[in-house]
Amino acid sequence: MTKTEKIRRIYAIALGVFIVAMGIALICVAADIYYSGEGPGKYYSREIVGDRLKKLAIPLLFLIAAIIAGAIFPIWEAKGKNVWATEDALKRLQRKLPASGEGEEFATAQKQYQKMKMIKIILWCSALAVALIGAILTLVYVVNTSHFEGSDFGKQMLGLLKVVLPCLIVAFAVYITVSYLSAYFSKKQINCLKTMIRFGSGEIAEPKEQIILNKVNKIASHDITLWVVRGVVLALAVTFIGLGIWNGGAQDVLIKAINICRECIGIG
Repeated sequence: MTKTEKIRRIYAIALGVFIVAMGIALICVAADIYYSGEGPGKYYSREIVGDRLKKLAIPLLFLIAAIIAGAIFPIWEAKGKNVWATEDALKRLQRKLPASGEGEEFATAQKQYQKMKMIKIILWCSALAVALIGAILTLVYVVNTSHFEGSDFGKQMLGLLKVVLPCLIVAFAVYITVSYLSAYFSKKQINCLKTMIRFGSGEIAEPKEQIILNKVNKIASHDITLWVVRGVVLALAVTFIGLGIWNGGAQDVLIKAINICRECIGIG
């Protein structure tokens, strides 16, 4: 790995962590503003909003400066090989994959190529499983209305964050790890493909992925499939709207919206 690549990787990781931290801080400040109203109706003023947001001013300036620095200096330009360049090179070589070949070198390379391919599938399936587990844990917590009883909104948000944030952090870490491992195994696949092309018959085989993709596109373009997808999306939307009304979230939002509108026009 070159010095430029190391700098680019450190910058990307640091910027990603900084953005996530700023998002968490903004959520906490918003919850604090929401729950820090004054008076019987819990109205909050410009002074409260300004005082809370002022605490994020300096970190926000640093974040903007980091983003501007990344835009001015070409640290995102890959002078060497990076993850995406490796995947692009692999796809180009896959288009030249021979249908058959002879010799021990071809057979060994083909075996290693399939092995690396299976490892990558397992890695991405594992990452997907981690993300699904996190989503299920979050959904189970949200559906349980006992976690959102009472008027202590700040406590409810903190309880939700204790469940959601670990899931997001773990899923993010797993995704980054799997991405770099996938690039590592892709490089090994590239070496295997070069050997297979060298000792192959010269006849290019149609990739199995393309055959499967053509079948999937044919099924997905069918009218029945489109209506099924629309029906599932509609059912999910109605379900979540119903859950929101059932746990009282819609009423809370309506009350806060009324209070905000009344404060804006000066009759609050």
